[in-house]
Amino acid sequence: MSCPVLRLAVSTSPCTSVTRIPAMQGLRRCHERRVRDCELDQYGVVNNTVYPAYIERAREELISSLGMSRTSIASTGNAMALTELTIKYFTPLKRGDKFVVKLALGRIKGARIYAEQFIERLPDRKLVVESTATIICLDRKHRPTRVFPELSTKLLDLFSSHED
Repeated sequence: MSCPVLRLAVSTSPCTSVTRIPAMQGLRRCHERRVRDCELDQYGVVNNTVYPAYIERAREELISSLGMSRTSIASTGNAMALTELTIKYFTPLKRGDKFVVKLALGRIKGARIYAEQFIERLPDRKLVVESTATIICLDRKHRPTRVFPELSTKLLDLFSSHED
């Protein structure tokens, strides 16, 4: 599937502990899906509680594409947790609709990864959901710790690449 790149202008922070994706980089990964009947509410549209699951699955697949998983992170004694998820709903998905979840890396700062997610209906690419998430890295004692170096490097490489 061809995934057009949405260009986002991200300013550079003067703070050296903040890593931002260079300006004019953007969404790089797409995860195409189709609405299933079990995801519909009584009105025949996708229930609002389902969209976070779509977004989480796309993030899991992204981590997997980097050669990592929740299991591999947990095996080191570390963890990752979602601390904030904001969702704006624009238009509903309906039975049988095809859609795509697109992910963007906003920035990495200290223990946190700030991500942006967009769900678009196919084939018209109509925006369905816009979301921002804050993910925190935790050490063995479940205390915040800097984003794991291997993860940080892989994310920055992936989202900074110039592949279209």
